Amino acid sequence: MTDGITHTSLTKVKLAVRKESGNLTTTERVEYINTVLCLQSNPSKLSYSVASAAEPRYDDFVAIDNKQT
Repeated sequence: MTDGITHTSLTKVKLAVRKESGNLTTTERVEYINTVLCLQSNPSKLSYSVASAAEPRYDDFVAIDNKQT
């Protein structure tokens, strides 16, 4: 990605920890916001049959979550 943001690799250990938004450090909060902005600025990777309304990649997560619940 060439957006000027430094990206770190995601590991299973990092995925295992869920934090409340109020408990995030300033750095973690900025990283989270940058991640959401990145997802919103990239096109969906899901096929139309899976998520017909998904436009940005962020919508992919919403569509998948809705199908799993």
